[in-house]
Amino acid sequence: MTLPDAEAPSDRTLLRRTFQSARSLLSRIDGPSDDDYRTLMDLAAALIDGHDAAALFVRERGTFRVRVTSGASAVLIDRRVDAKAFLRWFDARSGRPEGRPRAPLVCRGHDAHSAETLLIAGEDEMPPGTPHVRASLTVPVEVDARITAVLHLENHFDENAFTGEQEQTASEIAEHVGFLLTAAEHRAREAARNRELEMLSALNVALRPARAPGEVEEILVQQTVVLLGTRYATLLRYDPVRDTLVTTASSGQHAPESGLLLRRGEGLSWTAVEARSVTCFQDALRDPRAFVLTPVESLATLYAPLLAASGELLGVLAVGRLDAPFTTAEVRLAEAFASAGATALERALETRAVKETREGALLALGRALEVRDFETRGHTERVVRWAEQLGRAFGLPSGELEALRQGAYLHDIGKLGLPDGVLLKPGVFEEHERRLMQAHTTIGDALARGIPTLPEQARQVVRFHHERWDGAGYPDGLVGEAIPLLARLFAVVDVYDALRSARPYKRAWTHEAAMAEIEREAGRQFDARVVRAFLNLVRTLED
Repeated sequence: MTLPDAEAPSDRTLLRRTFQSARSLLSRIDGPSDDDYRTLMDLAAALIDGHDAAALFVRERGTFRVRVTSGASAVLIDRRVDAKAFLRWFDARSGRPEGRPRAPLVCRGHDAHSAETLLIAGEDEMPPGTPHVRASLTVPVEVDARITAVLHLENHFDENAFTGEQEQTASEIAEHVGFLLTAAEHRAREAARNRELEMLSALNVALRPARAPGEVEEILVQQTVVLLGTRYATLLRYDPVRDTLVTTASSGQHAPESGLLLRRGEGLSWTAVEARSVTCFQDALRDPRAFVLTPVESLATLYAPLLAASGELLGVLAVGRLDAPFTTAEVRLAEAFASAGATALERALETRAVKETREGALLALGRALEVRDFETRGHTERVVRWAEQLGRAFGLPSGELEALRQGAYLHDIGKLGLPDGVLLKPGVFEEHERRLMQAHTTIGDALARGIPTLPEQARQVVRFHHERWDGAGYPDGLVGEAIPLLARLFAVVDVYDALRSARPYKRAWTHEAAMAEIEREAGRQFDARVVRAFLNLVRTLED
């Protein structure tokens, strides 16, 4: 009902409430609340006489939704009116010239009833005995030629309600409300953008330490579930040889199992590949192209292709959740996630390719040394494998573990500088020959220094792997912990493999005899801690 004059708020009260509402709207980063909308409507209703019911509609995703009401049934809250239907009706009734702002619309008699039917309730929705509206005032809140809200006032008893003065007041109110809503909307968009940047930053931080493709994929799907709030996320890696998509990482509930293979055209993931952009399906389970069925009634899905800088397809990020569709902001985020994932995956694949190339070169060099030295075939691969396993058992970080591997490959590179008469001699060395043989460690050190990408700790393995814990080793006679740790580790596996291998001057030792010798030399030739770790490793492998 209209506010009686005696209860009408004073100008000072209205001014104070206006400032409070404006401050609340402008300070919110998540958009206006229902209390904000009620304050705005109460202010408008207090300044415009002649109504007994009111409703405030706010534009949301192609509709106008009732946010608050006054003098009308609370069941109207959340009622939605199609935005296009409303605009057609409003422009037809107002006769607005093309390109001109929309002014408040007063409807009387039958027109007022048609407005009520469209905005408030249809004929079959009216409670019995409800009087028809006699006059209505519809106030569009228009910003940049787009209606963002609608204030609708009704009078059920006086067809002459709502004068020209009230229309003018309504126009001024709409202008001010439009300004406040626009400012709040800008802040909400800015806050949403900041949240997007924060989530993208969090993903990049999580991806940064990943080195292997599998690590990248696991982190990407886990972070997608957490940051986007999805039911599941799956990474399908593209296999260019077979032209297929294969699931390699999944996180969350109802995710497809790893190893699922999709040939070209199978499933919805390929739609993103063909479009080369994000594709969404609001009810994937009812789409005949869907390949994987999950035990839920409704599933909104999104597919984002991972494309390399060259445009090459790396894979598809597939995410799904129950019921709620994906918003424009979420689609934009998924696209950014896929781009970040593609960059990290491309880097990991390139790193792996470089590592495999380097590994092949080191292995080829090690095998060449075996051939020249008549080493037992496979010595290089075996000591590299043993060194890596022992390093892991000893708890080495990844950088030191890689240095140990490279040092193991190159440990005898210095033998390239030895004459055949010394290197290939089957019998006991003369003193000068023994000194020449021992020089392979320093020659190897000099050669290793010429490899710019070789870590310092790998070079130490080359130089110091014949040092002894008791100081009787060579080339520098280091004692105890003065010997670099990686050299101490490698020394054990190198001697073990040498004992187990047949040479022109000796038979191969049995495993038991070799292990007993290693254990006897703990604290003399070898670091006792390293020996214990090696013995435990071997027992674990035997079990």
